[in-house]
Amino acid sequence: MLNRKSIYAINKKDPDAIVYIDAEGNTIRLTRADFASEEEFAKWKEWSDAEYHDTDNRDSRYGRETVSLEWTAERETATPAVDYIYGMDPDTKDTDPLHCIKDAITKSNMTAVQRKRVWLYYVERKKEQEIAQMEGVSVQAVSRSIKKAMEVLKKYL
Repeated sequence: MLNRKSIYAINKKDPDAIVYIDAEGNTIRLTRADFASEEEFAKWKEWSDAEYHDTDNRDSRYGRETVSLEWTAERETATPAVDYIYGMDPDTKDTDPLHCIKDAITKSNMTAVQRKRVWLYYVERKKEQEIAQMEGVSVQAVSRSIKKAMEVLKKYL
């Protein structure tokens, strides 16, 4: 949809001038009289129309393909601390095997989904079917995720 207030629309709508906005926000019109010849005006008018059109397309595409977080509540974008997610006690000694597992899982390059699934599968002893049902995904997706997570964990260790 064409924004009638865009510089592209204003420039395109005025065939007898090249319209642009200067650094202070003032709208400037360059008419045919400001050029040495009709050919020079036509060349620059065609160029400005094409340039403004490309800019307008990029701006439109950016607006369609991005999501602003400006109006999103902070709690929806905040990431909880790892120790909160896994119920870790910060005073736990490094000798605790469970703490070592938690540490390895959290410090490796696993995705959040992989961390959760590995934790549920290996620590909480949930079956792949149970995890899939809890998350509303296929058993194959859970199985592949756990397998890839273990590959990441092997590289980390």
